[in-house]
Amino acid sequence: MKAVVVICFFAAVICIGLHCKPVISGSPLKYELGSAYEYTYTTDVLLNEPGVEKTSRPKQDVGITVSATIVVAPIWQQDSNQLFKLTVKQATLKSVSRKDIQSTLKTLTKYPILFNWNSGKVGQVYSAEKDTIVSVNLKKGLISLFQVQERDGEVSEIDICGDAKVSYKEDGEKIIKIKTGCDNLEIAGQYTNINPTLEVSIKSDIKTVYDLAGGDIIKMATTEERHTNQLNVRSSVASYVTVRQSLTHTKTSAGKDGVAGATIDDALQVVTKMSKLSLTSSLLASDIINQKCTQNCGVSKLQTIVAKYRDDLKGESMAQVRASNAFIELLRTFRSTSKDNILAVLKDPENADIVPQIIDLTVAAQTPSSQDALMSFIDFDDDTSPLPERYLLSIAYATHPSEKLMKDLLGLLKKERDNEKVKQSISLAAASVLNTYCRDQDKCKTKAAQNMKNTILDKLKNCKEDPCTLMYIRALGNAGLVETLPLLIDTAENSKSFAISYAAVNSMRRIDKKHITPEIEKTLKRIFNQNKRNYDTTVRAEALQLLLTLKPTTHFLRNVILTASDQTEHEFSTYIVAAINDVMKTDAQIRAQVLSILKDPKLYHYGLMAQRGDSTLIKGFMTKTTDNHVMYAISVQSAKSGVMRRSSLQVTSFGDHQILPITTFHIFAQGLESLTGKADEEGGEEQEVLDPSAGMQLDMLDVSLPPVTFFTGSGELMSAVWNAPTEPVTALQATIMLHDRVHRIHLQNGLIVELNIQGVVSMDLSGAISISLWNRYAKSVITNSGALTIKGTTTIATPMFTAESNYHLSGASQIDFRSDVNFYESPFKACLDMSHPPFILKHSFTKYEYLKGTKKSYKSTVNRNRTVHPQSFLIHPKVSAMCRELITDEE
Repeated sequence: MKAVVVICFFAAVICIGLHCKPVISGSPLKYELGSAYEYTYTTDVLLNEPGVEKTSRPKQDVGITVSATIVVAPIWQQDSNQLFKLTVKQATLKSVSRKDIQSTLKTLTKYPILFNWNSGKVGQVYSAEKDTIVSVNLKKGLISLFQVQERDGEVSEIDICGDAKVSYKEDGEKIIKIKTGCDNLEIAGQYTNINPTLEVSIKSDIKTVYDLAGGDIIKMATTEERHTNQLNVRSSVASYVTVRQSLTHTKTSAGKDGVAGATIDDALQVVTKMSKLSLTSSLLASDIINQKCTQNCGVSKLQTIVAKYRDDLKGESMAQVRASNAFIELLRTFRSTSKDNILAVLKDPENADIVPQIIDLTVAAQTPSSQDALMSFIDFDDDTSPLPERYLLSIAYATHPSEKLMKDLLGLLKKERDNEKVKQSISLAAASVLNTYCRDQDKCKTKAAQNMKNTILDKLKNCKEDPCTLMYIRALGNAGLVETLPLLIDTAENSKSFAISYAAVNSMRRIDKKHITPEIEKTLKRIFNQNKRNYDTTVRAEALQLLLTLKPTTHFLRNVILTASDQTEHEFSTYIVAAINDVMKTDAQIRAQVLSILKDPKLYHYGLMAQRGDSTLIKGFMTKTTDNHVMYAISVQSAKSGVMRRSSLQVTSFGDHQILPITTFHIFAQGLESLTGKADEEGGEEQEVLDPSAGMQLDMLDVSLPPVTFFTGSGELMSAVWNAPTEPVTALQATIMLHDRVHRIHLQNGLIVELNIQGVVSMDLSGAISISLWNRYAKSVITNSGALTIKGTTTIATPMFTAESNYHLSGASQIDFRSDVNFYESPFKACLDMSHPPFILKHSFTKYEYLKGTKKSYKSTVNRNRTVHPQSFLIHPKVSAMCRELITDEE
């Protein structure tokens, strides 16, 4: 006996010296059949915005607390396979923001729930058919705390959120469980944005710590969970949901005897018979509540809410915050209504003056009902109606196009029609939607996508005239499909029309540069160097811009500099130098290469550096934030005579997530040398006889819209001069979706959060021009106005309570582009000015909570306004000098 005591003493000493801990083998939990384990449980759900000191009540959290007493008891067992019964004895619901507000959750205590438990993993869950979805979900949140594994490392398991990746780590008598990822089992109704800049970043952190009592049962379990969503374009616009769970063991008592059964199914039959409950089986993942429309559902309700915002939707309200706000408020109603209700609103005589805006709304809804309503309402064969083009403009920006939409657009694309404007709008819109649809590789392989692509290519192949070819080449630019690269580069090199060649090179813009092969790069170099034939300088300039993004070799850059040294085409040489200087500012590799090349005195000379042309390319910052830099680029390409050939204003967002072209405004012209009495001598034979023409093209979010032709031929030129509007005239109006994200988060406690983020821009493009042929003087102003509204809602909605937070960002501004041109003598004098007036950016954050059975809800709002000061943007020192000359002449 003494020897035994000595051995035990030394064993204990050794164990203490080695910091021994309980050995946990397989599942660490051992719940005994015939015992009942009582726990207290609390869970908090808090909503707020990050980074805010909670110094006042409006800045404090809102949400709810659920407290309960539960009993867990194994009622059947076969080896490690057990059937547990969980009963909620009592439960209360409390308000976080109002401590005196609480209610009893009788629905939780009404029915028990059963679950299969095997070696720490939860299998099937068996709930009463009469139990509510919310009640079952909350009980599943409780059950999820009993899913725990002993082994260190990552495992996959079906969790409350779905298919989860979980990391386990032992720490003494504690087990730390960290969820590293989860895929929802039900994704219907959720969608994202194809443009990362316009997306929402969602970050989730979930950690559960288990304290085991002697390795047998869970003594305590606590979960800390936080989900933050923020706009990529402005990270300060954000919200979060914090969830805490606490499960504490209070006592163990004798339970009822277990039920008999050779299998778990036999045991369930016994339970069903004894309890007289009909059970339904499901996985641990929480179930979606199918929300039924409860407000603004019928046609009368829809018409009422449209009438409420009618003044805000009128044309004169476009590009104002009231218009974009109204659009956001109406959008969710349009997404939940029927085809007949939408048609009734579209046909209502009271809405006749806002039909274009209702079309924008219906397009943005992107539901089968909304698409059916539009196809029934719009007559695409009516050449006098502006509605088909309004629909096609809006649909080009569909954020999550459906197969049904693809089929409808394919039908419009295939149909022969005489109206060239509608035909062009259809081709550009269909191609843009195809691009969005094909961002999902699986969707791009579908019959709908392949039919769309083949139809565009067939239309192009069957073109007999240049305008037709130009139309479908531009469409391929919107589609941005890799497989069209060989066709585009061949067209760029071999087309006899410089407009088509330019469009073909430009149409490669949406294709990832990694797909441009060495052979395509060689062709672009042949175009720039004119190895086969002469090309218009605008085509060569577009090829150069693309080549400079492809990590050019030192040899190629040397050839570019040699070309710029040649003053035969001095305006083009001036543009080349401007382009090289511009890229050197942002590309360190090219900068080093060029500086090395210029060490050669044969290249670095006065003729290269002192260019005499007026062509230019200059960039500057519009705004800088911690998330994005917005830059503008002004490009002017002139003919040898000094007459403008092509100018553009491009606004681009540069951020961590994406480089996103926001807008590009092109003005193009040819044959205007007749105004100066001088002929342009540059270019090839295709420019020997050119009728005067001019036009404008607008790209929004890298989507080309149908070009607008000001005039073609001398007759139309004179008509344009005499009829030019001296007061601003609207050329384009629309409201389009920018942000569109719907996402569900399955919380660990069983509740489900829905994130709903929409952002729209209401825009108006207008212009006015005054031309005097007698004084040979022209003045113009082009105003691009826009209003932005982004609304992000985080909602937890149940029949028992609602908790919600909203962030709202809005602002309206405009960019004025003014030009004064004196063409009385050569060289021309031109003064260009680009500026924006002051505006206010408004940011608000609203929190709301309501408990059923209470008389009052709670709502708080925090407002923040930021004034953006007026700004005039740098264009070019030469332009500034000419502005001073013109001002002096006027005085």
